Amino acid sequence: MQAGRRSPVAGRRSLNSRACVEGRRLSPSASPPESSASAARRFDTRRSASSTDRFDSSTARTFAGIRHAPRRPQPGLLPALLFLPLLMVLATEAAAQTVPTLKVEVPTVTEGETGTITLTLSQAASQAIEITATSVSISSCAGLCPQGTATANSPSDFSHFSATITFATGETTKTVSFTTPDDSNMEQTEVFSVVVGSLAPTEATIDSNTPADGTSFAGPFWFVRIQDNDNPANPNVTITPGTSPVTEGTNATFTVTATPAPSAATSVSVVVSEETGGGQDFVASAQETTHTVSIPASGSPSAGTATLSIPTVGDNTQEPHGAVTAVVQTGTGYTVGNPASATVTVTDDDGTPALPQLSIALPSVEGLSRNTAGQLVFVETGTDSTSVGFDVTLTPAPSADFTACIRVTETGGGAAPGRVAAGDEGVKAVTVPSTGSLVYTVTWTDTAADDRDSVVTVEAVAPEAPECSATNGSYTVSSTEGSDTARIVDDDPTTVQLTSSDTSMAEGDASNTAVLTFTLGRQLYADEAVVVPFSLVQ
Repeated sequence: MQAGRRSPVAGRRSLNSRACVEGRRLSPSASPPESSASAARRFDTRRSASSTDRFDSSTARTFAGIRHAPRRPQPGLLPALLFLPLLMVLATEAAAQTVPTLKVEVPTVTEGETGTITLTLSQAASQAIEITATSVSISSCAGLCPQGTATANSPSDFSHFSATITFATGETTKTVSFTTPDDSNMEQTEVFSVVVGSLAPTEATIDSNTPADGTSFAGPFWFVRIQDNDNPANPNVTITPGTSPVTEGTNATFTVTATPAPSAATSVSVVVSEETGGGQDFVASAQETTHTVSIPASGSPSAGTATLSIPTVGDNTQEPHGAVTAVVQTGTGYTVGNPASATVTVTDDDGTPALPQLSIALPSVEGLSRNTAGQLVFVETGTDSTSVGFDVTLTPAPSADFTACIRVTETGGGAAPGRVAAGDEGVKAVTVPSTGSLVYTVTWTDTAADDRDSVVTVEAVAPEAPECSATNGSYTVSSTEGSDTARIVDDDPTTVQLTSSDTSMAEGDASNTAVLTFTLGRQLYADEAVVVPFSLVQ
């Protein structure tokens, strides 16, 4: 550079030109004299955002006003540099996938109340995270505070705090509390800021649902509003619940309060709603709307206070307990205070219903009867069907399809598997419809042989039984009709052979006897008997 050459920044001499005038040309490897370095630092701090210094890679590069010859990249370095931005983006995205967000929720309080600031991580900390939360008085609201507010100062308006908050591994929520003294001065809503500091982006980022109101050198900050309670022309309106819980059929009441009592009667809008997630319904739809509450003026009876009553409906339907919520809305002539909502719990008085009861029964069949053991008797074949239907009933009937368990067993029936197929025996899941009853059919097969009678039993199985795993609700088993039985009578004759030890006898010879032997075609079971009628014919 020639001595006296003008700096690229119009109207200003660069540090380069100064060095040339003094005859000290700086090489890339030489260290600048102390005075030059100091000048360079001063020059750098004075650079403005509108600086027009240029970086010309064909000649030299400028850094704080000092010219250096360009350096040739090392072999193999250029490809790595080209991929560096991509690697940085990938690393940033990977970090964003694992770094939790921090939600900062600041309250609006009425003077005289305690406020709580809540800090919540979107996911449990995998390592300890340490941040700070500090209250800061705002010296001037010019262009900074929310519109219509004034500055709040500690300790006259709030208690100062400076907290170090540590989220231990697994923790997600921390709180910081402060107090606000009550006074008798009429004033605007006042604000102070809460600054969250020491938040490393690799540990957590600010949740977009609670963005900061601004950023200071110490970190992002949020405004906390302190509402006045001394202006009768613009009182703070709050709401609190009356008696809670109340029994269905009783009014849910809320107290709406204006502080101070208004200078004129004030109409306040309150929206009423109820919880219905469990199917409960205690409030008529006409009541679930916006209500207007008139608050009496100062000097009137009950000045500053009004009661909102919401009727609840009593019925005979068993349902979950419910809740009625009232929320103060913004309006003219008042400021919504804290608390702005209140909830009254409504208790159902219809009691807990008894569990449905599962019963089994065989309906009467024309032409059939029960034996002395109470079993409905069917014939194996012939004119009778080879199946029997058992009524499976759930009392009371379910509101929707309900799965329960039954067990089918067969005893007797001859050689295995008997008349009822093995796959049709055992515990079965049945679906009882909303009518409350179904017919479960058991089918048998004619063995075409002289076999023992079959006894088929269907019984209700309790839901807690290990083999009953397909139920979708609890029920009990009827103690008197928990099972029923059908007897399937074998209709194949049992052969009987009659033999005698002597085929002739002498008349009048009392000592001459004959032994008659009856031989069955099969062996009888322990509880089985065959009656063989016979007569002696001369």
